[in-house]
Amino acid sequence: MNKQLQVPRRTLVAAFTGLLLLTVAVYARGMNGDFEFDDVRTVQLNRNIHHLGNFLTTSSIAGAIHGWRALTEFTFALNYWAAGLAPLSFHLTNLAIHLAATLLVFVFTRQMLALAGATGGQCWALSVTAKFALHPIQTQAVVYITQRAELLASALYLGALLLRGGAHRPRRSAGQTPSSPSLPRPKPSSRGLRPTSRPGRRTVAAGDRGAKGLPETIGSLGIATFR
Repeated sequence: MNKQLQVPRRTLVAAFTGLLLLTVAVYARGMNGDFEFDDVRTVQLNRNIHHLGNFLTTSSIAGAIHGWRALTEFTFALNYWAAGLAPLSFHLTNLAIHLAATLLVFVFTRQMLALAGATGGQCWALSVTAKFALHPIQTQAVVYITQRAELLASALYLGALLLRGGAHRPRRSAGQTPSSPSLPRPKPSSRGLRPTSRPGRRTVAAGDRGAKGLPETIGSLGIATFR
């Protein structure tokens, strides 16, 4: 990336902080709203959220597999445990999740632009993030309490994509610097030896399997919250 197009770190932090503050200001008026429409059924009259222990049973896990939004209702239960049925607590949690998703959008966009070798990636990432944070289509997800499922799905999918990208980054061996070329490995003699793996297949270490399994787990949580 051209150094002349790079934004100073302080300027980038200030711009992103300003974007978050602007997002809070845009949705501030919606924080005083009451329970509306499905909120009455999913929150106000939902006695299941009155006890956190309801979400630590095998039946709750089975319900999540069959389409019950267990993670979303678990966050409702945390709100009830912290502040009862005060609508402000639920609204503020929605806004906090949206801000977290906004941060993930910025990190993910900047990472993709860097991998593509695009110039001015930080500015483009900030522009994309601003559109995500302030677009009017987000109003329902942020202000409407029941639509927290959409916010959680967005954040979890973005987190899974970031972890997937990190799992595919090439790893340097110990003591190897980016500027030092890797030494060629001696070719073993084929006489009397059997191949340890099939041609064209790459042996995956246990650590790599764990790193690549985590994004799928987080992505499945996103599916569970949105169904």
